[in-house]
Amino acid sequence: MINTDGLVSMQEVAKLLNIKEMGRNKLFESLRKGNVIMKSSTVPYQHFINKGYFELKEDIVELKGGVRKVNVTIFVTQKGLAFIFKFFGSKAK
Repeated sequence: MINTDGLVSMQEVAKLLNIKEMGRNKLFESLRKGNVIMKSSTVPYQHFINKGYFELKEDIVELKGGVRKVNVTIFVTQKGLAFIFKFFGSKAK
């Protein structure tokens, strides 16, 4: 189980922005265009993680045959939430 105390999922961030037709995928797309998220990825650039805007949480999932897979989930900190709201500026309502 991932400890997410005080963190917000990207899906929740998209809802909080309250921008028409802004879902999780469009949020990632916009952040990629703004060079916050790496291209063809859902992982933020390291300097945004270092600033305390995002946290990456790893969870190990067992697949068939005892194979293990590491899932990385991106969460936004409260500081990151303020950054994202500023990033979207007047688009957010």
